Amino acid sequence: TVVTWLLIANVAVYFLDALSQNWPAFSFHRFFGLSLNGMKSLMVWQPITYMFLHSGTWHLLMNMLGLYVCGSEFERSFGSSRLLRFYFFCGIVGGLAYLFLPLMNPVYQATPLIGASGAVYGLLMAAVIFFPHIQVILFIFPVPIRVFGLIVLGILLFNIITPGAVPNLGGEICHIAGALAGLAFFYAWGTRPGRAGRPTAGL
Repeated sequence: TVVTWLLIANVAVYFLDALSQNWPAFSFHRFFGLSLNGMKSLMVWQPITYMFLHSGTWHLLMNMLGLYVCGSEFERSFGSSRLLRFYFFCGIVGGLAYLFLPLMNPVYQATPLIGASGAVYGLLMAAVIFFPHIQVILFIFPVPIRVFGLIVLGILLFNIITPGAVPNLGGEICHIAGALAGLAFFYAWGTRPGRAGRPTAGL
């Protein structure tokens, strides 16, 4: 399945990234992560490759769990081709939104964005709308995906609107843009929830 291959690719890149630490002269994140400086240097692959890099094991694990839980249901319902288009669309839009951040703070010009979170937030939005039967374990309690999604999005919005420095401002912007991209994708696609939350194609 597409989900399986995406999981394999992310894990493989994570280990390649770890191995690259043995060559300090080569910055894996600067070359494959997404930054405005990188795009100015015509590293046009960055809006895609940044999605396969992660900052640590926990970052990788959380994104891969989201990809597996939400992506598997998406692929079963909509098919592999649509999953692939949706995943990369949300991830690319999330990354492009990040590129506007240097307009507010020039330090982000050279700071690379990494992680699949933009794409995964798009999948989370899809799960909230179309697959309400999914349950996730929050601490030790099973929680419906819609409740979990509202909690996650609530925390995200709270972090954005709270005065003061946001610890991961670039990531939060990417998350919001990825989620909104998911909504825009379904609107353009003419797809809406059917009975029992199943997807129904529009005209």
